[in-house]
Amino acid sequence: MRISRHVCFRLKLHPALALYVLRSDIVFKQVDDTDFIMFDIFEDDPHWPSIQALMEADGDRAIATTVFTKQELRDAEWLTIGSKWQNGYPQPDSTFGYREITYDPSLFCWECGAGLVQKDSFRLTKAPKWGTRHFFSLDWVFDELFVDDTARNILESSGLTGFRFLPVKNKRGTEDFPGVHQLFVETETKPGVVTGGRAIEKVHTCAVCGRTKYQPTGIGMYSFRRTTLDSMPDICRTHEDWGSDHAADRLLLISQRMYRLITDHHLERSLVFEPIQLID
Repeated sequence: MRISRHVCFRLKLHPALALYVLRSDIVFKQVDDTDFIMFDIFEDDPHWPSIQALMEADGDRAIATTVFTKQELRDAEWLTIGSKWQNGYPQPDSTFGYREITYDPSLFCWECGAGLVQKDSFRLTKAPKWGTRHFFSLDWVFDELFVDDTARNILESSGLTGFRFLPVKNKRGTEDFPGVHQLFVETETKPGVVTGGRAIEKVHTCAVCGRTKYQPTGIGMYSFRRTTLDSMPDICRTHEDWGSDHAADRLLLISQRMYRLITDHHLERSLVFEPIQLID
């Protein structure tokens, strides 16, 4: 496990940092014809302490991502699953109209973003261009996965539990898109997040609805009590909400058995997995 930091800044706004980077051997990218500089650096890189100090002096920080080894992923009992391919926005996207159509908004909290319960199919403007990818998610909706026919057929015949498939409709809701299916996750875990490590930056209780939301750092592994996942199916979603400001998602968790099925069938190109830690 290594912690990667994504650094992005404007030269004119961070002169000391810019001078350090330009004089170093750090490989960076300049964005088009702008003065934006970006690069990724691991925390164990000798340059990181200086970069971190210079960014903090300017009141800024670098986005963290944890990079896990293949062995760490294969040794985990449970993992999070998500898509790094966001294929457009749920429809209608004007004034977030999809919330009224796709979800029952009666329990939705406009302050923290939690409480949406799905009642109908998602709608898209067009079908995805799959290429060699088999999963996608949507902008604004990161805790739902959509699959092609190949992934659906493999999952349906696998004997895995905890999901069913829902159709995905066109923008008007009059037709189903062929070959596009929502992987609907049926089961929610019991409460069981364990705080205290580097993975959670803030625990926030909404002043409006009273729900608790966890803000992740991108560093390390989420921790759950082992009893949280007792008797859970192969895919489930967390009881807890995650995110910052007005956004709230729930983590999707899969068993090692489901992880092996996906990777053994080479379905993982657009997916990202992270092992979770179970506390007895």
